[in-house]
Parts: sequence; C-alpha cells; structure tokens
Amino acid sequence: MKEIFKRLRISDINSGVSTGSVFLEAKGEVTKSYSPIDGKQIAQVINADINDYENVMECAQEAFKVWKRRIWHTLLRLKWERFTRRVWVKCRR
Repeated sequence: MKEIFKRLRISDINSGVSTGSVFLEAKGEVTKSYSPIDGKQIAQVINADINDYENVMECAQEAFKVWKRRIWHTLLRLKWERFTRRVWVKCRR
C-alpha cells in the first residue's frame, strides 16, 4: 500500500487545499482516512480554514483574468482571419 501511495505522491499528512494545479499549505482541522479493508489509518488531510479558502478564491480570480484575456485574443484572431478571408475571396473575383 505504501508503494502505491508513494507513486501517487500521497504522504502520511496531505494538504486539502489546491488551486487545481498546486497544493497550498492548509491550516484547518485534520481529517483522518481509514482503510475499509482493515480499519487502519491510511493518511491524514489538513482541511482548509477560512483564510485558505480566501487565498484559493484570490488565485481563482487571477487565473480567470488570464483565461479571459486569452479567450478574448483568440476570438479577435478568429474574427480577423474570417475578415481577411472574405476580403481575399472578394479580391479574387
């Protein structure tokens, strides 16, 4: 079991706070996880507290700004390509 956890990068104590790509240090209560096979403790997860939650929300808002900018530039590029294609077709006639 330890080998599987090692390959999955699960340690004895794990943070329960993530931005989706990075796990952050958590400061909340600890939840213990037990095996359904033998009832032994497998690992522990440190839950988020309100400050952890606020931090993740700030990260999400910043990520949305970056995503929105990329989408906007992609849409502008597609519209420009469509426009230039129409002009090129009209010029060929």
